[in-house]
Amino acid sequence: MKLREAEQYAKDRLAGIYDASEAATITDWLMEHITHLSRSERLSGRDADFENREQLDGYLERLLQHEPVQYVLNKAWFQGMKLYVDKNVLIPRPETEELVEWIISDVKTSRPEVLERGTGADLTTTLKILDVGTGSGCIALALKKRMPRAEVWGCDDSDAALNVARRNGSELDIRVDFQGVNFLDRAQQKLLPSVDIVVSNPPYIPFRDRGEM
Repeated sequence: MKLREAEQYAKDRLAGIYDASEAATITDWLMEHITHLSRSERLSGRDADFENREQLDGYLERLLQHEPVQYVLNKAWFQGMKLYVDKNVLIPRPETEELVEWIISDVKTSRPEVLERGTGADLTTTLKILDVGTGSGCIALALKKRMPRAEVWGCDDSDAALNVARRNGSELDIRVDFQGVNFLDRAQQKLLPSVDIVVSNPPYIPFRDRGEM
């Protein structure tokens, strides 16, 4: 099978559950992940042999079961950061980037020095931020990346999610203190520091579950 044939094969199989545009986008992600070649590199070598049919079929079978491509590839992008994701965390959403930008905008007005590079040792006080229900760590990591002088914590009551967040922090070389805390438990809240900003982007809750919240 040639590279161009593999791409068309993937698009044709995905066409059963995705429209043409989305099938093409997902195929592009798959092929880049498998071949480690950019789209332009693949276009220039479309007659090259494709030797990963078994791997491609494995990914396609999962996608055809409606598994999100981010879980299939264990990869998602957020604020320019490549994150590891799996079923233990929610997939970062583009609209969540707006929440990060909102915080950055407020800090630019009130504490612009926090966005500067450096150790922060010259600051009389340090901006402290807590991300509740951190999941993949996307919000906490993005805020720390954008505000190097801030101290950032992320908490979650899922050990599996914390493993993902810590992995992302390590791979991105961004220092965030991720802690295993159930924020809804008042006793456990005492384990967390006093902070200036609390941010959270919890999953959508069905109205029928409102009474239990």
